[in-house]
Amino acid sequence: WHEEQRIATSLLYFVQGAIYRAEQQSAKALASLEKSMEIGGNETEKNCYDMMIGLYRDQQSPKKAIAVAERALSTGAATQGILDAYRLLQSAEGLDSVAIATKENTLRNKGRGVLSARIAREMLNQAPIDGALTTLDGKPLKISDWRGKVVIVDYWATWCGPCKQSFPSLQKLYERYKSNTNVVFAVVNVWERVEDRTKTVKDFLSTNKNLTFPMFIDKDDSVVAKYGVTGIPTKFYIGKDGRIQFKEVGFTPEEQFLEEATNRIEVLLAQ
Repeated sequence: WHEEQRIATSLLYFVQGAIYRAEQQSAKALASLEKSMEIGGNETEKNCYDMMIGLYRDQQSPKKAIAVAERALSTGAATQGILDAYRLLQSAEGLDSVAIATKENTLRNKGRGVLSARIAREMLNQAPIDGALTTLDGKPLKISDWRGKVVIVDYWATWCGPCKQSFPSLQKLYERYKSNTNVVFAVVNVWERVEDRTKTVKDFLSTNKNLTFPMFIDKDDSVVAKYGVTGIPTKFYIGKDGRIQFKEVGFTPEEQFLEEATNRIEVLLAQ
């Protein structure tokens, strides 16, 4: 109970800081965000670090911004925005790319254990949701057929720009795990505005031969409805027991996506 109260209090200070920032009251915003970080510790909201870095950069305080970015990196809370800012700030301080990468890797390694704990806390632990999918060859199967494996379900459509934009990153993730028989990728086509969905997907793949991850069809959109999806792309990470543990909506920059997805998969594999 005390831990939950601590994290909730940290979030309240973060929200207060965000409001002050929107009102352009930078000093008050920084005071609230620093309080949020002080109380939150390793559980500090990721966006708190991002916001603080932006405010310190606005104030021409690069060393303070770097310190916040390093705190985020060493606690497994670095977003793509934080990484980009850290690299730019260190470059402006005169460090070359090799030195920056070395410092970054040292901080990341320091934060590995914290990151694993953070990921575990983010687990949704939602009850299994089954549903019937179809392969591009017309073979039916159920999501529950993959029980005992870690499953990544990605709902998409050919008309969805962010879906297609995310595919190169997803392909790299698939390449990383395709030889692991305990990991399943199910890229599920939904919400198509055509009668022959299979032909539409096959035509798409014929012009994107570099995409080799497994494709499936949700013929009547009944499965995606069960999952409560309201926008695509939406990914779900399912544990070996069939429970839904992570949900990811929208497009995430490649470097951040690969790191976060890999960490989630590794945590689920270890269960």
